[in-house]
Amino acid sequence: MLGGVVVSIHTISMNGVLLEISGNQNRPLYSGIAGAGNIIPALFPMLGGWLIETSGFLPFFALYILILLAAFFFIHKIDCLR
Repeated sequence: MLGGVVVSIHTISMNGVLLEISGNQNRPLYSGIAGAGNIIPALFPMLGGWLIETSGFLPFFALYILILLAAFFFIHKIDCLR
């Protein structure tokens, strides 16, 4: 149940961010890019399993932390105050 709540909050907030950062002219482009990004949650478990199987847990968690830090960097670059 908690997972469903988290996914719902994520979906609602990402749509709000998309509306905030896009204008009327480029909103379809941003929506398409965001929709194409939805394939990553489907592929990441398979890629993660392959990486763990071939390299072990340490490279997997190092990659995960690197992606997480990159996400924090880009989140702080969003300027929502116009």
